[in-house]
Amino acid sequence: MEKKKILIVDDDAELLDSLKAILESHEYIIEVAKDGKSGLEMLKITKPDLLILDIMMESTLDGFNTLHKIRDIPAFDQTPVIMFTAMSDSLGVNFRDAIEEVDSLKKVVFLEKTVNPDDLINTIKVLLP
Repeated sequence: MEKKKILIVDDDAELLDSLKAILESHEYIIEVAKDGKSGLEMLKITKPDLLILDIMMESTLDGFNTLHKIRDIPAFDQTPVIMFTAMSDSLGVNFRDAIEEVDSLKKVVFLEKTVNPDDLINTIKVLLP
């Protein structure tokens, strides 16, 4: 069985390291990018089966903008995406509602950054059968 590739795009180096360790221990091939721009470059090189995007990144290309650019690339318009946020509770914003209105953004799951590793793995298994 071929290992699935996951690209993680997040500007939090600690989170990148911990997610990479967790996911590699479950036999996924992990690539990382520290911002949306390098994430788009890595996307074309690595051709991942799934993406994990941080919503709030300290650059002009945040998670939502990066996702829109990814969906404009025909080869990745159906790639499953997990959007990570630590802000929905503190801001009182339901990011899921904000994105469900856009028909072109499919196969998107929202998770809090504090997600239990088992819940993350289970979500990935659903997205990558």
